Amino acid sequence: MIKSHKTRIYPNENQKGMLEKLFDYSRYCYNLGLETWKEMYNNDEKCTHYKVRDETKTKKQDWEKQYTTNIFETAIEDLNNAFNLFFKDINKHPKFKSKKTAKKSFRIHRKNKTNIKINNEIKSVRIPKTGRNNWIKLAELPRFNGKIKFYTISKKVNKYFISFSIEVENNKELNKTNKSVGIDLGLKDFATVVSEENDELFYEKYNYPKKLITLKNYIKKLRRILSRKQKGSNNYKRVRTKLQEAYLKIQNIKDDFLHKLTKYLIDNFDVITIEDLNIKGMIKNRNLSSSIHESLFYKFKEFLK
Repeated sequence: MIKSHKTRIYPNENQKGMLEKLFDYSRYCYNLGLETWKEMYNNDEKCTHYKVRDETKTKKQDWEKQYTTNIFETAIEDLNNAFNLFFKDINKHPKFKSKKTAKKSFRIHRKNKTNIKINNEIKSVRIPKTGRNNWIKLAELPRFNGKIKFYTISKKVNKYFISFSIEVENNKELNKTNKSVGIDLGLKDFATVVSEENDELFYEKYNYPKKLITLKNYIKKLRRILSRKQKGSNNYKRVRTKLQEAYLKIQNIKDDFLHKLTKYLIDNFDVITIEDLNIKGMIKNRNLSSSIHESLFYKFKEFLK
């Protein structure tokens, strides 16, 4: 069983510069792999994960030797996963990642016993090619005991994070409650939970915290202020950072809400039934599209699974 633990890391200024280069290198490898995939497809060659990886390797240049090959391999894996989602009609066709808008992240897989190291005494993690013995401080140590399969480094609004994926033994068994529940998702009320006890139906409604309304109004205010600032100025960058931090806070609040709700449902019910919504059809409705995008129905289902 794989469990994840995400926490902040605190790189120094030199390490921040190295992490930025690793983010860019991961994006470069992804784009290079996508270019190779398209060339092979146009030449009527069969495109598979390993064939694309081997063909892309032939395009690698000497300057890439300064970076760990682990990043190259995981970038090609991400490209393969993107195509799998496209073939399943879940996502759109993969596109080249933009330097300005692409998510900044890269992954490091465990290749051998020494590849992933954590120093409990100084509460640090070893990240290759980042300088100063490659050790970066952690906000907290991984909360799960087990083998770390890989970790992902990411950046959001000038903050750096690491997400550990840890293989643990699944010894925990959920208690049987002999209860079932039905979940109705909606736009007015996020979820209506219907359960039965002693031949009587009980309805519970769950909505996002009211603090989100305050944050959304704050975002509208910041967007108005940002529109009046000269693009590229220090004031523009300062307001833009505040806006990004507000968006991140909203995302964290929503994720926290979804985690707590799904945890409650799993702990208290043996059988969970949820309606099958036609999300794609609902998005086509112009009056509902923005609300559907904010509702996170798909994310709720994934958390529940």
